[in-house]
Amino acid sequence: MYLEYCRATFADIRSKSKIIYDPCDVTHDSNIYNIDYIPRQETDEEELSSRSLFNNLLSSELNLRKLQHHVTLEERRQRLMEILHVETKILIISQAICRGEEGKEAALMLIMQAIPCIMHFENCVGEKLITILLAMRSDIF
Repeated sequence: MYLEYCRATFADIRSKSKIIYDPCDVTHDSNIYNIDYIPRQETDEEELSSRSLFNNLLSSELNLRKLQHHVTLEERRQRLMEILHVETKILIISQAICRGEEGKEAALMLIMQAIPCIMHFENCVGEKLITILLAMRSDIF
C-alpha cells in the first residue's frame, strides 16, 4: 500500500528524507528540520529565512513522497505528519521482523547450550537433597 501511495520504496524515501518526526524531542518546536517546528511571527531577516527554509523543506518532502504540496503550510504539515507516522510504524515493524529472523537462529543455540546447564542443575539439586537427608539422618541418631 505504501508503494502504491508514494510510488517509491520505503528505503529510498528514508535515505533521501531530511525531516525529523520525533514527538518526544525536547527541541521539536525550535528545530527547523522537525515536523513540529513552529515559525515565529517576527519579521527579522533570520526568522524570514528560517520560515522560508521550513516551507521549502515541507514542499520537498511532500514532493519526495509524490503528495500534493500546493496548499497552506498547516495542511502540508498535517499531510506529512500522517505519512511520517505511518513510516515510523513501518520502520518499527521491519526492525521487529529482522530481530525475529535473527532471534530464531540465536534461540536454537541458547536452547542447545541450556541442556547441559539444566542437567548440571538437576545433579546439583540431587546432591543437595542427598546431603540434607544424610544430615537429617545423622541428627536423629
